[in-house]
Amino acid sequence: MRKIASHYALIDGELVRNRVIELDDNGVITNIIESSNIDAMASVEFYPGILIPGMINAHCHLELSYLRGAIAEATGFAGFAREIGRVRGNYTDEERLHAASVADSEMWHEGVEAVLDIANDDLIMHIKERSKVEYHTLFEVFGLMAQSCDTQRTMAAKYSHADITTHSTYSLQDGIFRDIASKGTESLSVHLLESEDEIALYNKKGSLWEWYSRMG
Repeated sequence: MRKIASHYALIDGELVRNRVIELDDNGVITNIIESSNIDAMASVEFYPGILIPGMINAHCHLELSYLRGAIAEATGFAGFAREIGRVRGNYTDEERLHAASVADSEMWHEGVEAVLDIANDDLIMHIKERSKVEYHTLFEVFGLMAQSCDTQRTMAAKYSHADITTHSTYSLQDGIFRDIASKGTESLSVHLLESEDEIALYNKKGSLWEWYSRMG
């Protein structure tokens, strides 16, 4: 049994004062006690600040942690996408694994309990399987020339808490996008209208539209 306390806690969306949280050996909350003298209570871990539920990262690319600082800011969405394609081959597997491990630890220490993680390969899966963070992995299907998602489905079948997803409406041909979306997968996490460039694309304007036009 473990007891933790703070002068403030966020419980059921309400900020309340002077609560002691009792946890069992698995970290499950078993009781919440209100007390006016939590500073003086024995065997209680006191934390300044606010006790909150664990946070959820609803869309993460843990495997791309090695790109931190590698891409210039303020290049626009198309510039960002081109830079990823240019630099992502410049790193070893060891560098990728180290960066993912560091980022995983950072999330846990910052209060992230669960992550919906998007993946293009399974290099870092063992990091997620051993992590304190609970991960659900979606292997991402993208590419204007992609005709099949067999590779992603094969990878997902090797792991528990794994499935596949489409990348976005603009990075796949319509047929394969509809095929994946119609299969009734448990989770889909689709990039849609996240930037001004993406909004402009659907109006046949902007840098993404120009880039796609050049590619035919």
